[in-house]
Amino acid sequence: MIPGKLTIKNFLSYGPEPQEINFSEHDLVCFIGRNGHGKSSVLDAITWVLWGQARKNSGATKADEGLLHSGQKNMLVHLDFQFGGKQYRVRREYTKTFGKPVHVLDFEVMDDKGSYGSLTDKTIKATQEKIETTLGIDYETFVNTSFLRQGNADEFSRKSPKERKQILTRILGLSYYEALAQKAADKGKIANSKIAEFEAVCVSMDRELGAAGETEKLFIEAAKSRATLEKKIKTVSTSNKKFEEQRAVLVRDREIVEKEIAAAPKDTIVAARRDELSLTFREWRNVHRQFVKSPSIDLLIVERKKCAETEVGMRKAQAKIFKLREEGLAVKEKLQARTAEREKLFAKLMSEKKLAVKEHALELEALNKKRNELKIKLTDSNKNLEKLEGELRGCGALEKKQKDLLAGLEIFRKQFDKRREFYHWIVQQGNTLKNSSSALVHKTRAVNCDQGPTCPLCEQVLTARRKIFLGDKFSKEEYFLLHRLRRVTKIMPRLKKILIEQHKELEVQMAELEKTKLALLRVQDLEKKKSEETKNKTSIELELKKIVASEISLLKSNAASTKDIDDLILPAKKEAWLKEDEQLKAINIKFATLVKEIKTIDYNKNQHDATVEQLKQLESQCAIAKDTSAAKAEQMRRKNEILRLCEELKKSKASGLASKKAEEKIKKHNAEITKLDSEIETSSKNLAAVRSELEKVLQEVGRLDGMRTRLVALGKELKERRAEQSKEREELEGYEILSQAYGKNGIQALLIDSAIPEIENEANTILARLTGNRAQIFIESLRGLKKGGVKETLDIKISDSAGMRQYEMFSGGEAFRIDFSLRIAISKLLARRAGTALQTLVIDEGFGSQDEDGILQLTEALYSIRGDFEKVIIVSHLESMKEAFPTHFIVEKGPLGSVVRIEQRG
Repeated sequence: MIPGKLTIKNFLSYGPEPQEINFSEHDLVCFIGRNGHGKSSVLDAITWVLWGQARKNSGATKADEGLLHSGQKNMLVHLDFQFGGKQYRVRREYTKTFGKPVHVLDFEVMDDKGSYGSLTDKTIKATQEKIETTLGIDYETFVNTSFLRQGNADEFSRKSPKERKQILTRILGLSYYEALAQKAADKGKIANSKIAEFEAVCVSMDRELGAAGETEKLFIEAAKSRATLEKKIKTVSTSNKKFEEQRAVLVRDREIVEKEIAAAPKDTIVAARRDELSLTFREWRNVHRQFVKSPSIDLLIVERKKCAETEVGMRKAQAKIFKLREEGLAVKEKLQARTAEREKLFAKLMSEKKLAVKEHALELEALNKKRNELKIKLTDSNKNLEKLEGELRGCGALEKKQKDLLAGLEIFRKQFDKRREFYHWIVQQGNTLKNSSSALVHKTRAVNCDQGPTCPLCEQVLTARRKIFLGDKFSKEEYFLLHRLRRVTKIMPRLKKILIEQHKELEVQMAELEKTKLALLRVQDLEKKKSEETKNKTSIELELKKIVASEISLLKSNAASTKDIDDLILPAKKEAWLKEDEQLKAINIKFATLVKEIKTIDYNKNQHDATVEQLKQLESQCAIAKDTSAAKAEQMRRKNEILRLCEELKKSKASGLASKKAEEKIKKHNAEITKLDSEIETSSKNLAAVRSELEKVLQEVGRLDGMRTRLVALGKELKERRAEQSKEREELEGYEILSQAYGKNGIQALLIDSAIPEIENEANTILARLTGNRAQIFIESLRGLKKGGVKETLDIKISDSAGMRQYEMFSGGEAFRIDFSLRIAISKLLARRAGTALQTLVIDEGFGSQDEDGILQLTEALYSIRGDFEKVIIVSHLESMKEAFPTHFIVEKGPLGSVVRIEQRG
């Protein structure tokens, strides 16, 4: 990863004005600035935008909130970088809100046409995983290899052996083998589970096959029982068949006798013939009597004709009345229907009026309630406006105060800068005077030296006069230099004190200016709130006016509806309203006309009924007279029928005696048949019992035969299961071997062991430059145990002039050189072997523990490894380190946040 352009806004010491830092044109960069001005914040911004972590704050409850610039709510970091020959862009933003904070993460890559395409995933977590997959390194590995953080240069060295191995595992990409080992272990668990299942099934099969002999014995016994029962069923069936044949003979004889009895006349037939004889005799007698008493038929016909004519006239009158009454009923129904319709219409009209009154009342109530709510809102709005106006009146002089503060701060800063420049000039003059004074002392000693009185400049031999002349001259110059030095020494503390006081005053004025800016922002917020509250008040007042107008309109409509209801409730009003209908009037007139017409018709119902009754009697008498004359021919037939029935009754009496003898014979046959039925039933029960027993035996035979077949198949299946179990055991052994081979003590340990010499050689090469070949690093991957054997480890030991010592026994400066060597070696290993192509080295401070020789050696080491990295970034505040690098990124803290500017030193 090679950083290009970095943009920072509201991140730690960097304020709301975006700061752009371009690394593209520089391969060796040194960040310079005072402590706390924001040098390390630049590096934290890089790790935060790439991994979302920075410093120790990454483990806090609200990590991102702790990185916000003071008083700000939005934080943004934007980074363009190269990796693997491609140009990428990452943008991470954090916004603090009253609820859940808002996080934004964008990831883009440049295509062949020079435009960026999005790689952002659906979630921040997925996008972060994509960034780490692209880089091939996570945050922990980065800060333990290529990023020497301030105060954490010894992070790898201080780690436990287990943690060191984990870091090397990530660097060498051994997680692939760990995944293979896990897959092999999972496959082994599956195979082991299958073996256990096969074993359980095989044990169960062995247990079942052990009972095969007992099953065969039970099958033979069941077969014998089946043969015995089948023989018994045959015997019982033969006996039962004989009984059924005897019963069939008796049944046939009984049927013949029953047919003879059926052929004889029944008592019911005899009784029917007697009834028929009695009826025929009565008919003959009745007809004979009527024939004797009946009147003349011609007189009856004349009288009947007169009565019929009278009845026809009465019926016509009755039909006319019925027709008029039907019309009257129809008219009356129309009258009632129309009246009901008008009453229903009247009721509907009343209901609509009352409903309108109720709706008006409800609307008035709702409007009244809303009007009260709006009045409360209007009161609250007025209070809020008064409060906001009061706060704004108290902030009226802020703009003038800000202008005054800015003007005073500008004058004060210029004065402070001039005094500071003067102070630096004074310090420089003092150093120059000291150096000149030291040179004069050296010259004076050289001139006054008795041995070899030569000139310290041209090395010529000095005469006594020349020595005196030079001594006087040097004394005057020394006096003059000492006088100037005393003046400078006297001015410097006073000027330094003034500068310190002015710096404090400057900080106070800047703090006051910051407070004023915040107050002005508060004023803008108050004015915005006031504008919104004024709009809210205006809308409430308009709504109140609309509600009042609606109430007035509703009150008028309600009064009109109430008056209509009061008028319609009066009975006279209702009656008059009903009679107003023209259709109802026409129906009443028609009904009165029909009633009048009915009254004009002459008709007596009682007289009509008497005439009808008389006509019926005459018709009956005529019919009887006709029947009597017709019945004379039937009388002879009835007489012959009576004689025939008497003869048949005599014959029926003789056949009754023969039927009684046949019935006795049938009773005898029935008794014999009942006896045979009992014997057949007993035999059938015995046969059913034997058959039931045989069915059970057959089921048992079938079950045992199925078990025999199943046991044969089970034996074959057991052989197959044993073969599969053996195959799974072979696979399990293979997976166990693979799991061990791919595990931490297998290929991974071999790869780490092969990487350790590379780290040792590279670290010792750098450490030799830093210590003048006086120290050497040894990394042990195995440690002997007291009880014998060895243990996997990753211990660091250092050999120097004092012998072999543990890392913890070295001083701070010596430990830093060891840490520096190890970290550079690991970074180069990462770039060379892990496939992540790390091309940037970052060193944040850490040089303070070194003396002048150590710093010089470190600088030489940095220049020697410069060719192994595309970009080296150094952060330091040491003067001796600053002069060693050509490009300086100077970080200064301004009133609104840190500012970065680039300075070339050649």
